[in-house]
Formats: sequence, C-alpha cells, structure tokens
Amino acid sequence: DNVLLVDLDHIRLVDDVASACEFSRELGTFVFAGESAPACLDGVPDAVVALDAEWRPDVGRSDHTPSLLQVAVWPDAIGSSAQGEPTVWLLDLDAVTPSSTSSTEARAIIDEALATILASRNVLILGFSLQRDVDKLALLGSRFQCF
Repeated sequence: DNVLLVDLDHIRLVDDVASACEFSRELGTFVFAGESAPACLDGVPDAVVALDAEWRPDVGRSDHTPSLLQVAVWPDAIGSSAQGEPTVWLLDLDAVTPSSTSSTEARAIIDEALATILASRNVLILGFSLQRDVDKLALLGSRFQCF
C-alpha cells in the first residue's frame, strides 16, 4: 500500500565527476527548499532520504568497506514544499575511491552533498540497520569525511 515506485528513468548511477555534480545539484534543490516554508510547516521535513550500503560479506575477521551506497530520495513524501520525482542514486564507491584526480574531485562533491543531507533539519533520514551502514561507511576513513 505505502510502496515507493520509482520510474526506471529516475535510477541513476554516480561514478564520475559529471554524475556526482548531478547528484549534488538535485539534492540541493530540496535540502534548501524549506528555508522559505510557512511557519505552520516548521518541523515537517522537505524530503525523505533512505540510505542503504552494500559490501562483500564479512567472513571470519574480515571487515569489508562498502562498495555501493544507495540513496533513495522522495522530495514530496510528506506533502512538503519540495518538488520532484522519487529518485534512487547508486553511488559506486569503488569507482570514486581510486586516487586519480577525477575520482578525488567526484568523491569531494559526493562527500559535500552527503554531509549537507546528513546535517539538514529539512531531511528525514531512513534506513534499516542504519547504524551498521554508517559504521561500515566510516571504514572508508579519510576518503569520505561525512561519515
């Protein structure tokens, strides 16, 4: 009944500078949407963002870092002032973690966008076993400051 349906055109891969810029730009459109919202909407999130990290199975003492971060965005989930279609962003963390110049730039853009989302009072963050995902994402160390 309360299922989020996402059009295939709104599933996007983030694996380079151009796609990282698109990710950042689109997230920014609703993170700041509530700044001019009427007072009666204070405390109502402008968007719902669901996070889910994926990594190789940990066996024995292994502790693998995430390879993929799924960021599902539902801008008008709660009838807020934000507009837009539900979108799922697939952040290919393996593609943006090498030390090439373009990977470093893409990683910095993604890191800033995620930090803004995680710190925003206008966004409701959801996830199943979210603390485990955040702990795993923290294994990425200095590559992503936002975790």
